[in-house]
Order: sequence, then C-alpha cells, then structure tokens
Amino acid sequence: MSYAINRVLVVGSGTMGGGIAALVANAGIPVYLLDLAPSKLTPEEEKRGLKLESTDVRNRIVAASFERLKNSHPPAFLTLETADLITIGNLEDNFECVGDADWIVEVIVEQLQPKRELMARIEKVRKANSIVSSNTSGLPIAAIAAECSADFKAHFLGTHFFTPPRYMKLLEVIPTAETKPEVIEFMIDFAERRLGKGVVVCKDTPNFIANRFASILAAMALGYVLDHNYTIEEADAILGPLIGRPKTALFRMHDLVGLDVARAVGENLYGLIEHDETREVLRHPKLLTLQTTQIQRGRLGDKTGQGFYKKTSKGARINKDAILTLDLETMEYRERREPEIASINEALKIESLGPRLEFVLAQDDKAGALARHIVYNSLAYAARRVPEITDQINNVDNALRWGYAYEMGPFEMWDALGVGKTVEAMTANKVEAPTAEARYALSGLEYMRKLIAGELTPSGMAQLMDFKLVEVSEGRAVFAIEPNERHYNGLGIAHGGLAATLLDSALGCAINTMMPTGKIFTTLEMKINYVRPLRRETGEVRCEASVIHVGGRVATAEGRIVDASGKLYAHGTATCMLFRG
Repeated sequence: MSYAINRVLVVGSGTMGGGIAALVANAGIPVYLLDLAPSKLTPEEEKRGLKLESTDVRNRIVAASFERLKNSHPPAFLTLETADLITIGNLEDNFECVGDADWIVEVIVEQLQPKRELMARIEKVRKANSIVSSNTSGLPIAAIAAECSADFKAHFLGTHFFTPPRYMKLLEVIPTAETKPEVIEFMIDFAERRLGKGVVVCKDTPNFIANRFASILAAMALGYVLDHNYTIEEADAILGPLIGRPKTALFRMHDLVGLDVARAVGENLYGLIEHDETREVLRHPKLLTLQTTQIQRGRLGDKTGQGFYKKTSKGARINKDAILTLDLETMEYRERREPEIASINEALKIESLGPRLEFVLAQDDKAGALARHIVYNSLAYAARRVPEITDQINNVDNALRWGYAYEMGPFEMWDALGVGKTVEAMTANKVEAPTAEARYALSGLEYMRKLIAGELTPSGMAQLMDFKLVEVSEGRAVFAIEPNERHYNGLGIAHGGLAATLLDSALGCAINTMMPTGKIFTTLEMKINYVRPLRRETGEVRCEASVIHVGGRVATAEGRIVDASGKLYAHGTATCMLFRG
C-alpha cells in the first residue's frame, strides 16, 4: 500500500495545533483547522444580536486562534498568503471534513478520555487508509486508540511536535505494536522531506525521550542548586552554553515553560515511572517548596510577567537592566548580580565544547562542582534509559539537540570526554556508572572479577536465563545453571538456545579475560555440537570455556557443557573480532 498526504486536518487550534497547521501549510498542503463550537454567547455577541447558530459564533474559538496564529512572533507562516491554505471550522458543523483528510492530527486537551472519544468519532468518518496521529506529550499512545478497530490502530501513531513547530526541528514519532511498518516508514519520510523535521522514533514510554530527560535533568539540577545555595544567576551561567546547553539554561527555561506546567508534568511523570531509579529527584523537598511558593504567589513565569525573573517594563524589547532576579533565600526580587566565578569567563574563551567541558569539570569551584554533578549524572541517566525508551543511542542525542538545543547529546558527550576517563571521574564523584560504560574503564579480567564479587550487575541475558558466572581466571570462564521448565521447548526438553546461549556467554567471557583496558570483542562465528538433551532432572550443569588463541584482531575459544559427573551435553568453539571500545 502506498500513501500520500494531499490534505491534512488538525483538531485543536491552540498554540500547538495552530502551529502544526501552519507548518503543513508552509509545505503547500491544504489544511482544515477545527476546534470546539461555543456553548454560549459572549456579552459582545449578544449586543450584536448574534445567535448560537451564527457562523461567526460557531467558529469564534478557532477564528480567534487563527488570528493569533497569523500575528504570532516569530511568524508561524512563510508568507501571509500561505495562511490561505488553512480552512477553519468547528467540530460540530464541519466534522465531515475528517473524511477528506489523508492525515488527521489530534491536538486537544491532555486527558485520555476526551482523546478516546474523539478517536471514536474520527473512526466513523475517516476514509480508508488515512493516517491518524496524536500530538500528546506524555499520554500512552496505545491507550488513546485502545478502543478502536484493528484497522484504525494499524494507521495510528504518535507525532509529538515541539513548539513552535515551524522552528523546532524535533518530531518524536511513537508507533504502537499495532502500527503498520509501512505507515511508520511513510510518516518518517514525509516529516523529514516535506516538513523538514528531524525525526526520532521513540518507544511508547512516559514522556517519550526529550521531555523525559528534560523533566528529570531539570529536577536534578534544581535540587542540587537549592541544596548548595547557588544563586539563580550562577546556576544559569553554569548550566547554559558553558556546558553545551542553550542560553535559557535552567531558570530561564522554567519561566518559558511555566512553573505550573513544569510542576504538573513532574507530578504526572513521577507516578508513571516507578521503575526509574532517579525519579525521586522530582520530589526533592526543597524543590516542591519552591514550586508551591511560586505558584501560590502567581509567579508562573513569562505568562504572568514574573517567575524566577521579573520584567519591570513592558514591550517587545526589554533592557537587560530592567529584569530583576528572584533571591532564593528571601524569595523576593532584587537587582541582577553577575556571578563572581572566574573560571566561567576563562572557560568561555575555549571555543570547542569538548575541551571546554574538560576545563570546567576540572575546576575546584562552584562552576566545577555543579557541572560535575549535572554532567556525570545526566550521562549515567542516559545510559540507563537505553533500551527502555529507544533502542538507538543516537535517538537520545538527536532528541536533546533538536528538541532542547543541546550542543551535544549525552552519548556524543561520552565520546568527547572519553568513556574510560569519564567512568573513572564518575567513580571519584560517587556517581554510579552503568555496567556497559564501566566496562571500558577496566580490563576484561578486572570486569569479570567484579561481576563475580557482585560489584557489577549481571547482563540482562544472564538474569533472563538465570545462569551465573562462578569461576574466572586469565583465559578461562565458567558459568553454571540448573535447567527447568522455563527453558523447555515443546518437546519437553531444554531448548537448544539454552546451550547455545551458555556457550556463547562462556566463550566470549573467556576471551574477555584476555582483553586489556579499552579493548572489546564481538563474535564472528560460533559452532556448536549437541550431544545430549538438558532436562530439569539433569541438575546443575557447568559451561567451561578456555581460550585457544588471542591475536591482534582475532581470538578463538572452546567450551564444554558438563554435569556434576562430567557427562558431556554440548561443546563448541567461537571466533571473535577484537577492537578498541
């Protein structure tokens, strides 16, 4: 099935919905933009003698949004004429337009039930093979279409734009298990070629990628700043371009987003990520107190004219000296104070981010301390979230660069700083490095010994199959397992994959014991011979592997699976390629 998008319909004309409509119109594609029909007249409409049935009244909400869109700053449209490609309407009188659209985008209130109800209405009207997407920023995509038909689900996915859509490159595409692969491929291609987006494919997990990181890392930074008595100016000077992040840094970003929005997002996210070992940063006591105080005083950020910064004069251009800063100790506004941290100005003289980061991280002052906390913890957090939120590390980097204007994503930063050096620095700063990254700071034998000692977490496969490393020495590795019904195939014996996995693990680990720091391996070939079936009654078996040869580029090993009496069940060999990590 081939797909084409010649007309789009956007439901919801707010800032994001209108922005998406303008983005599509800028690509030369006609758009329907629909919103609610009012339920009562305004006083002005009553004076004009209008009725609820009047077109001007029925389209009042969408028309007002459209006017704001045409006068937005920065401009949402390429030209004023581009706006003519948008036809406005309401969800009562013009809903049949859904049937004309090739792509229907839902951008309504962030509540599950209204979205489900809208999807039920869309399903009754949409034409065959039209694509439907939700722009939710955090609700489970699969849950939104859970009550729809199989065909609807096959053509449904998440398309999470960032505001303003014309200017923010990132588009997170979130397919469900039911979304057709060809629909996913088409939408990625369409978004990249026609809309000019940088597409990141996410798993259907809470807040997807960019907002998940933004919420956690911001809370992590705020907690540290409050615990260590940084001023707002100091924090924003350190957590901006100095370490490769945008000028909005920490507190300015909160004023842009809105403190009430940030609080609501954090509260919602906390309840959805019970498995996330870092989620408690969202409930740091001092952070909650700060948020509560600011919200109670109506200091929500730019939309109320005061947040962490306060504008003292009105107008599109405000003198820097006319902006006051919140004192985090007195909770009152005061004149801005430039940070008195000499290393900041010295670091900013270093043009390249990698060397600049190395300089900042080495400083024994407030800039170095805050940078070390944020950089090392954010790198560790990123490593722990793969493959939970995405299978590809470049998706994390792209999401943060395109969605939040980071100069480098976390994995790019790992490379710039050096994985081994960074793991050592993490350890020195009491930040636990993820297992995979910790490997690069150790020799293979050191790594294996730490596994046996319980100092490092076993691999996911070892935990899944329930086998464990029991012996290790130079050139040798031994795993043990007790086969049980969980390992059985349909014939009532252990699946052949159990013996293959055991041998693959033991052979690889035997070779790993010969690897110096920074050198790793990957299997090129493995041969296995099955001698006897494994059953629960077999009892514990051991897979004993030893190295045959280690060269500059290739290593080989052999292994055997035997029971307590030495009876042979399988044997095999492996050839591995060696390279620098």
